[in-house]
Amino acid sequence: MYLSISVFLLIILLVEKVEIYDDEEGEFWGIGESPSFVDGSGYLSINTSETANVFELKEVTSRFSVGNIITIGDSKKEHEITEVTELQKSKSGNSQSIILMEGVGFETNTGLKVSVVR
Repeated sequence: MYLSISVFLLIILLVEKVEIYDDEEGEFWGIGESPSFVDGSGYLSINTSETANVFELKEVTSRFSVGNIITIGDSKKEHEITEVTELQKSKSGNSQSIILMEGVGFETNTGLKVSVVR
């Protein structure tokens, strides 16, 4: 009796630890695997001020995600993404908007590369 209760509790604990991640496109990453890091990049589509933290990206190679750490242009300063919009796919190129935790601290120009570093 105690053995069956123990086994039942163990199964419940294991089930609570198993997670299946589903990305926005309906693809499953697998049990216990997080879709955290994808080596994505894109290019800024507009100029922004040094206090800007919202960016529209064009020519996106892979979907940006909340929690990604990015760099912009030649800057080594890292920025965390706090919000994203759905990746917009089109024949003319993919686009996506990202919102950073804080402003980047420098003016940005159209065409600067945005890269996921982790």
